[in-house]
Amino acid sequence: MSHPTPLAPRPSATLHRHHLAAHPVWEYCLDSEGDDAIDESHVRPCATPVVPRGTHAQFVVSATITLRDKTPLPGAVAVDVLGDKVLTTPMFVFLLDRQLDLVSMETDRLLSRYTKSPGNRVVRWTLDVVVEGERRPRTGRISRSIVFQLASLAIRLVQLRQMRKR
Repeated sequence: MSHPTPLAPRPSATLHRHHLAAHPVWEYCLDSEGDDAIDESHVRPCATPVVPRGTHAQFVVSATITLRDKTPLPGAVAVDVLGDKVLTTPMFVFLLDRQLDLVSMETDRLLSRYTKSPGNRVVRWTLDVVVEGERRPRTGRISRSIVFQLASLAIRLVQLRQMRKR
């Protein structure tokens, strides 16, 4: 009996819709894992379709991104697990097979053009899986303020640095 070969780690920027459809939870690799070609920008698929709690890890999780006109698109949310604390940050949306950053004005322009709806933009996300111990997938709103997005990213970076020191 043959077993499928596990997927090799890949840079998170190269994830496509089909990767997240096949494996909805991807974990960031650590620099200390021994392979010089793999760094902390790489992710590998998780064996279970649930975001595990009780760890100290970062994940890229498949999500449904909803536009202002209610159009659903596939995308991803970063999920940081710090023991029992779970933080989420919307990452990107897929427009056809192109990965688009959610905080980019160019993304808003492309989504409006694609949907033929002026001013159409991302307004909401819903994880496609649950966090371990929760009954429903987490959801969130996308803030329109880029200042707010930058502040939340800065806070996340500080938390991650503190986590690495442990």
